[in-house]
Amino acid sequence: MKRSAWFILAIVAAWSSSGCFIFPHPNLNPLASVNSVQPDKQLYNRAMTAMSEGKYTVSRLLLQTLINTYPDSPYLAHAKMAMGDSWYREGGVEGLAQADAQYRDFITFFPTMPEASEAQLKIAKIQYMQIQKPDRDPTHAYRAQRALRNFMLNYPNSPLRNQALELLRKVQEVLATRDYRIAKFYALQGNYRAVQSRLRDVIAHYPLFSKGDRATELLAKSYLITSSRYAAALRLERQQHLINPELAKDLRADAASDRQQAIVFLKFLVERYPVSRPARYARRELLTLHQTVPTPSAEEIAFNRREIQLRKKPTKLQIIAGILHSVPNGTFMRADRIGTPSLTRQTVADVLNQENSREQSSMQLASNATGGVSGQIQLENLSNAGLKPMNNSLTAVEGSDANDPRALPAVQGNILQAQAHNLVTPNQIDRQKQLRLMAAELKANVPDVQALQHKPPSLLAKIF
Repeated sequence: MKRSAWFILAIVAAWSSSGCFIFPHPNLNPLASVNSVQPDKQLYNRAMTAMSEGKYTVSRLLLQTLINTYPDSPYLAHAKMAMGDSWYREGGVEGLAQADAQYRDFITFFPTMPEASEAQLKIAKIQYMQIQKPDRDPTHAYRAQRALRNFMLNYPNSPLRNQALELLRKVQEVLATRDYRIAKFYALQGNYRAVQSRLRDVIAHYPLFSKGDRATELLAKSYLITSSRYAAALRLERQQHLINPELAKDLRADAASDRQQAIVFLKFLVERYPVSRPARYARRELLTLHQTVPTPSAEEIAFNRREIQLRKKPTKLQIIAGILHSVPNGTFMRADRIGTPSLTRQTVADVLNQENSREQSSMQLASNATGGVSGQIQLENLSNAGLKPMNNSLTAVEGSDANDPRALPAVQGNILQAQAHNLVTPNQIDRQKQLRLMAAELKANVPDVQALQHKPPSLLAKIF
């Protein structure tokens, strides 16, 4: 009896352990036990081990196997990020290009993960590592700036923000140095309109440029030079008794406009860079022009002094070593350590903070609303019908010029009656077009008075 009882109990225990009792057990995954290892996790660990050992090809093969075999694995996002890291660590032109593509795919498929900001920053670093000196191809610098701006705008709360800010300051230092050197070359050639266009972009797009004070000083000097040239051309016209009313009006307006812009940038130089040496020149020049010298605030003085103190300069050994390398380490060292660089494309008016519409109109600042470059002269659009008249100009569909056989009699009466009906003859329309084109050409091409003095007297009137 005892043996039979023990036999029955053994059968009941075996039956219950097999899950076939009255209350069956759930079917547990054996891979989820403590002592087991899931295959996707095992592949990921092996891939990371191979990457740490420098076996990047083996690491990518393991990661690709994980991605293809286990598309629903919780390690899928980490595997895609690791694919980019393997190419990033391998380096080289091809490796960095592949890493850029992998990081962009990661941001596309996993935009809300915390690693997305890291992927965006590494995209910027890939371009940053390929930046060349300011006098060489700026493609990678522009790409790095765009990637860093996207990082700052899309991930404002990322813990990597300070690192991105430092990189963006260095990148913009390279781009600003490039435009500043081009402007200095144009200044040596005497092409002051090109100087002004470049330097306006430097002031608008790179407010933390280490040589921003010198750039502003050169910009103000260029406007003073062009203003004096317009005034000298006007005096030459009067001396040679070739008084052209339209030309004299344009010369006088351009001289006044450039003088006003020089005053504005001289004041900006005193306010933005109060501790720098060019600010002393700006103060003296403003007094010479009988203008009030602005008083910078305590915050502006402290910021300018702080950025100068934190700015580093390369040593002589580093300068000599930099000649043999294409990486602009010396330019990177001169970049500011404080301040927030510009994250969007802005105009000179945005930098100068001109809220007064009168001051804006006196400066005649070019707007970027139509996609034009700041400082560029905007000409009127041409259509099939010719040059479109300005908004404040007279328009007409009928002609009343008796000397034009194609003109139609518009109004019976005297000239005052025709003017009262705002009717303009075709000859007058052509004249208005010529005057507008002359004014635009005179604005774009500053007259070289020294060259004109050795030419026939009528040449100035013929050119303009």
